[in-house]
Amino acid sequence: MMDQRRAKSYIGATATDFYIAIISELPPDGAKLIAKIKRDIVKVVLDDSFEVWIDPQPDSNSSNFFQGLYNSLGKGVHLRHARGGGKNVPKWEGKLEIVNGFTKTEWITEVRIPIKAITSDRKITDGVWGISSCRNWKQPW
Repeated sequence: MMDQRRAKSYIGATATDFYIAIISELPPDGAKLIAKIKRDIVKVVLDDSFEVWIDPQPDSNSSNFFQGLYNSLGKGVHLRHARGGGKNVPKWEGKLEIVNGFTKTEWITEVRIPIKAITSDRKITDGVWGISSCRNWKQPW
């Protein structure tokens, strides 16, 4: 059985940006976060990391959705995924701004995502957006 691990997210927006904060507990017994990847590559998923997924058209059968994946060093990758008949363009210039902070018991990450980095044909207030965030735990495994 997996141990219970606490993490929570807060999502907000202005007319031009999404803001996502992720607060998660640090590993128990003084263990450090795993942060071995020091370049912006997909292997950052092997570290303790967090992910942000944004879908500007969650009701579409043929569109792209976007993924940001980062470790506690701020290293990560931006990916674009196709759904249905959409064209898959893996390279995405996410232009996300990430700030990491720590308390004695928590890892706090704040992310700013410019809407124009995702889409130019809609506003934040236009309809529904699909947004998900998650924390990838490596310790204890």
